[in-house]
Amino acid sequence: MDKKSESKKGKLNPMYGIEPWNKGIKTGIAPSNKVKAGLYKTTEETKEKQRIASTGKPSPNLGKKLSKEWREKIGLSNKNKHTGKGELKGENSPAWKGGISTSYSSPKFKIKHSDKYKQWRQDIFYKR
Repeated sequence: MDKKSESKKGKLNPMYGIEPWNKGIKTGIAPSNKVKAGLYKTTEETKEKQRIASTGKPSPNLGKKLSKEWREKIGLSNKNKHTGKGELKGENSPAWKGGISTSYSSPKFKIKHSDKYKQWRQDIFYKR
């Protein structure tokens, strides 16, 4: 019983002797991994039924016009989504942190890159 996998085998397994609630029940739904592997094939009869069921029915949105207001909302959303430009810059950005800067001129940057700070870190964290 050295390995972890062997510690729960047989009678040591908490599920040992318990029968699953759905054993032997066919759900009628093919597992997607088996469909992709080609183990389940759609018959020609089923394909024909699916074709007939969808034939002659237009798309639910066919012929419907979106209002101008709705089209503007979609356009604005797409503008900000793909380019990263537009109204989500600077203070309007959800990631805005009040103008915190990591530029070379910031005091924090100057301290962390000073020779004195580097020497202090070496003295504290490295064994000699």
